[in-house]
Amino acid sequence: MREELLHYLWKTKNFRLKNLSTTQNKSIIIENFGTHNHDAGPDFLNAQVYIDGILWSGHIEMHIKASDWNLHQHNSDPAYDNVILHVVFDYDVPIYRMDRSLIPCLSLAKRIEKKIIQKFNNLNTKDHWIPCANLIDQKMLDRIDVTQFLEATLIERLESKTQFLQHRLNENKGDWNQSFFELLTRYFGNKVNNEAMETLARKIGYLHTQKVKTNRLDLEALFFGVAGFLKHHFDDPYSKDLKNRYQFLKEKYRLNEMKKEVWKFSRMRPSAFPSIRIAQLAAIVFHTDQLFSKIRTCKNPNQLYNMFRVPLSLYWDQHYTFGKPSATRKKNLGKTAVDLLIVNAVVPALFLYGKEHHQIEMQKRAIGLLEQIKAESNQITKKFKNLGFNNSSAYHSQSLLQLKTNYCNKSKCLRCAIGHRLMS
Repeated sequence: MREELLHYLWKTKNFRLKNLSTTQNKSIIIENFGTHNHDAGPDFLNAQVYIDGILWSGHIEMHIKASDWNLHQHNSDPAYDNVILHVVFDYDVPIYRMDRSLIPCLSLAKRIEKKIIQKFNNLNTKDHWIPCANLIDQKMLDRIDVTQFLEATLIERLESKTQFLQHRLNENKGDWNQSFFELLTRYFGNKVNNEAMETLARKIGYLHTQKVKTNRLDLEALFFGVAGFLKHHFDDPYSKDLKNRYQFLKEKYRLNEMKKEVWKFSRMRPSAFPSIRIAQLAAIVFHTDQLFSKIRTCKNPNQLYNMFRVPLSLYWDQHYTFGKPSATRKKNLGKTAVDLLIVNAVVPALFLYGKEHHQIEMQKRAIGLLEQIKAESNQITKKFKNLGFNNSSAYHSQSLLQLKTNYCNKSKCLRCAIGHRLMS
């Protein structure tokens, strides 16, 4: 037995409600079950309960054992003085408010059907990769309430993904160009280098990229110089030129470069080397006027593919790092890499911009982009698909990843429409 089951049964009224009485044998009639409180304080707020014919208005607290009240130190917390009913599974001791007045108690031990407890225990097994893996079926997944819940998990994930951008907007005093530049640059880091890429964007400053972008070599010098890649002696003309240009830019804009040691190259595919990622980002900035403004006008993935899959400088067709020639190969971003940028940077930015500026159509467009992008394929989405879940687009895969991360992994089965359906 866990408290969350008591919360669930209270909200769904799934226990024997006839002839309720306190442990002191006073009649109980519940007029209003209250509002579930997920923050600090009593579990259900603003309830109304008739106790022995008298209407009480206040809060309801729940515990497995009545003595948990003292164990949790509610007996010395004024926030619990307005509790009008203590709902427990097992009643073992009387509980008092700070003024020593007795708190009425309702015990549910004999009012909950054993099969409900068994269903809950089945959901809380650790034998499967998600709690309900052996309990769900396709018929259940096709229900409207489940479909709507999965739509809600997608919105949850989008809200979560916008938190970084919201924080950067606060730090940048509402500058969307700089904040989006930081967000986009971060996701060029492929997790391993995302912190370093984010630092690079902050040190460069989007405004500086716009001041030098008319000259491609100046722009690349700015990126690689601030990243710390131009501190060494070079023999090839391209690298020498960038180094000289950066020395001028450094003095002009008072730039501070990073240490090259922060960049990670080991155990990475050459195409994902930070040097290549920086070259790709510089190419996008060079080819795109007012990056975030252009992003806001895009209505389908193809426009974004055209924006992001631009050619790099010829030097990078024959190099993965400075000074080390390689076989000639075009190294513009692949479709899968662009999809990840759309999912992690473009869509959250459009969604938040639409929300902040009350542009519902832009929020819908952000979600629509996910519906047009290929679904992510990984161990989690593959397992969900094997259970019968739809995973035909990034819309679905993002929803499933949120389901696994925020519900299955945290055993929040009773807050999940699937768990709710299994319990009922």
